[in-house]
Amino acid sequence: MNFKHEIYRKFVHYSSSIFPVCYYFYLDRDTMLWILGSCTILIVTGEIMRFIFPFFTNLYGSLFGEITRNSENNSFTGATYTLFGFLLCTFLFSKEIAVFAMLIQSLGDSTAALVGIRWGTVKIINKSLQGSLTFLLISLGIVFLLNDLPRPAGIVSSVIATIVELLPSPFNDNLMVPLSVGFTMSIMNFIV
Repeated sequence: MNFKHEIYRKFVHYSSSIFPVCYYFYLDRDTMLWILGSCTILIVTGEIMRFIFPFFTNLYGSLFGEITRNSENNSFTGATYTLFGFLLCTFLFSKEIAVFAMLIQSLGDSTAALVGIRWGTVKIINKSLQGSLTFLLISLGIVFLLNDLPRPAGIVSSVIATIVELLPSPFNDNLMVPLSVGFTMSIMNFIV
């Protein structure tokens, strides 16, 4: 996928930040769960339909084919895993932790990917040092933007999420990153 299409793809990921922003400022937990649950059901249904029915396969291809990775042609897309991760974070964790986890996923992961693709010259595993440092810096920036977030736990969670994002995993990082943030924050809050 060329860089222009990658920018379009990341725009979709950036737009997912509407969920944590609305949750943080306007919505209660039950409303957020209802919205995320409905969106997740819709997108999973759409994904299954594109796997089964040629009409929906072609429709999806004409709308999103240029921003879909080859590995996603026969599996769920990153957007689906992102929504599912957001839903799980909202269900499992307190509001401030869920918002933090979702923002790291939508802003940190997307920016890191763009920086890594464009300027990533030092490779670490399948990622780049530049992308990983960007991910960490964005995550730490979010720690200090959210006033109700415990700073030490946020810093540790940012480091753990950076490692999770960097390391290869059989699970999609759009799911693993926000969950790693949520579990780390919860454990840190319990210990401290």
